[in-house]
Amino acid sequence: MTVFNEDSRVKIPALLHFTRLGYEYLSLKHAVWDTRHNIFPDIFLLSLARINPSAEAADLRRLLDDIHLDLQNEDLGKAFPYTTPRLAAPPIDERPGARGLTHPPTPLPQGERGGQPH
Repeated sequence: MTVFNEDSRVKIPALLHFTRLGYEYLSLKHAVWDTRHNIFPDIFLLSLARINPSAEAADLRRLLDDIHLDLQNEDLGKAFPYTTPRLAAPPIDERPGARGLTHPPTPLPQGERGGQPH
């Protein structure tokens, strides 16, 4: 008997559609992310470097540290637009295949089960 649930009817078809549009599926099996804020630091820094090729790696790392600090203060993203103007290009480019990396989101495991704390 076939079991129908949210995964079979919604998540998997949506992920297949996103991959056909050019998004890259990110398997959580070997992924490393910051469990405090659900940020994938390697992907985030790589995307920022692709969007802002003239930016120094230390500046991008400092930006990520600033974002972590804002999130620790329960900022809820309010400071993000004010944190990023020092970059040459906006950090969000929503076009598939654009300068940044694009990954469709799926729910992340809560707590220490999934990613690596940083």
